[in-house]
Amino acid sequence: MKSLIVGISIGAVLLLSSLNATAAVAEQRYYNISATVSVDGKEVMHPHAIVETNHPARIEVDDAAENSYRVDFTVTPGEGAHANDQAKVEVSFFTKVMGNWTLRSQPSLVVWTGREASVEEPYHEGTASPRVVKITSTVTPKTKAELLKTFSGKIPSTRVCPPANNSSQVASTSLGQIFTPTLLPACCSVGCSDGSGGTLRCCGAVSCSACGTSCSP
Repeated sequence: MKSLIVGISIGAVLLLSSLNATAAVAEQRYYNISATVSVDGKEVMHPHAIVETNHPARIEVDDAAENSYRVDFTVTPGEGAHANDQAKVEVSFFTKVMGNWTLRSQPSLVVWTGREASVEEPYHEGTASPRVVKITSTVTPKTKAELLKTFSGKIPSTRVCPPANNSSQVASTSLGQIFTPTLLPACCSVGCSDGSGGTLRCCGAVSCSACGTSCSP
């Protein structure tokens, strides 16, 4: 009988520990991600976003000189015992060519939260290329309580991003009507303040920052 009681007690402790770990992961369902994107050693973009776990976010810095860049982020917690101190980051990096976003790099990396990590990949351009894309990122968990304080008691909702083509393209509906989706409700847009003359667009995130400015969808 004593062995049975000890077994039940140990089981209860293990179950409680598991529930506590699950609750901690659930609480850390937001992440702060700061990144630097470089092509051939030259920094082209320094995006920052607060994102929700498993929710794709997109940051665009667009200008008329074809110096337009975009990153898509998806951050998920680490697995098992590292659910709280690791995160998986999936990144897609694009440039705009003749008005269309073109994928240049798509790395995936597992990082220790709070520590800087980087990855290098060939610059995709249809043929073998000596050019290199380097993405450096730091991911930090953020609790709901922290964000409520940051955003004065109301955290901006994360919604699904619209189709990822040129935001000024003309599209047709099933009724044959023509419309120009210049800015859909799921996104925010603001002029850059770094002198580049570009525009920051953000969707799918709590908030985004780049080119000296920020906005929340």
